Amino acid sequence: MNKQKNNLGFTLIEMLIVMAMIAIVAASTFQVLNFSANGKSLILAINEAKSLVRKAQSYSLSMPVVETGKEKICGFGIKLGGSSDELQIFYSYNDNFAIDPNACQTADYRKYSLLHSKIVEIYRLPAGHSFSSAPSIFFSSPYGEIYDATGINKLATPVVYTIKLLARNKSFSVNQVGNIYNN
Repeated sequence: MNKQKNNLGFTLIEMLIVMAMIAIVAASTFQVLNFSANGKSLILAINEAKSLVRKAQSYSLSMPVVETGKEKICGFGIKLGGSSDELQIFYSYNDNFAIDPNACQTADYRKYSLLHSKIVEIYRLPAGHSFSSAPSIFFSSPYGEIYDATGINKLATPVVYTIKLLARNKSFSVNQVGNIYNN
């Protein structure tokens, strides 16, 4: 007598092995997707920061009308805000324009100061991002000349803005003539 065994199902061990393989594939897929999402988020943050620098440069070249009475706008700049995840556009102004029309040519008016500057716009990076490098620069009006954070020296070497997310960094530079390019 021959007994035939018809196994139509599968065993518990076979099911556990298949589930383990699915878990391994899913974990590696999520890792790749997360890495890709972080990269896209970093690129988006870099593009926003570059747009802010372009906006400050554009403001200085176009000299927008600001209702400030007898004040003359000396130029626009970019500076790191109160925290490492914030960039600010500011303008510097000469409030004694009628008395001293050449004050904009001095270093005090080519940088951020509490006495002669006002914040125009604040850009905050998405959660988890931070600037690891964000030097202050100033675009004088109406020529768009670029000065460093001291307001004394024209920009001699490109400045680098670096945004960090977890262990990844992305950066862009602004050179002496105001060109913005990726690193």
